[in-house]
Amino acid sequence: MRIARKLSTVLALSGLLLGLASEAWAAWVTESEKGETYRQGRAGVMATDGVTLLEVGCYLEQGDIVGELYLTLYTGEDYDDTASYEDWVTLTVKTGTVAVELAYAMPGRDIDEFILDVSELDEEMVWDALVAIEEATGIIEVSLGTAQVSFPHDNAAQAVGTILDMC
Repeated sequence: MRIARKLSTVLALSGLLLGLASEAWAAWVTESEKGETYRQGRAGVMATDGVTLLEVGCYLEQGDIVGELYLTLYTGEDYDDTASYEDWVTLTVKTGTVAVELAYAMPGRDIDEFILDVSELDEEMVWDALVAIEEATGIIEVSLGTAQVSFPHDNAAQAVGTILDMC
């Protein structure tokens, strides 16, 4: 993942979401950006806890026919410089009866926040997870071990569909 570019663009989306009134957090928000050598689309939503942010996106380099899909979970927790994080962890995205296991989520940091990032370059099931989110008709659950966070599905079909169409 092109971390430097992603970091600057994620800040814009998370700032937008955090700046919204709590009632507006119940719907997905989309954003796109075009640079000289790339194009990126993002969709994000705040969890019902008001702390955790789920972002999905597509990053497309100039000249590429197919882009790179990704899913990032911004936990709202501080990144601990002294902790020993696993190289890969498993995130599960569940929508109704559909559950997609993403075995290769990479722990990392965004400024001082602990994040989990998974790209289809490392995990082929990212596409399936995004399709499940797009088709959700109820709460979207993301879990890491026993920890579970719930996200609303309002506007997910349109927002995530735009990302899938781009890639």
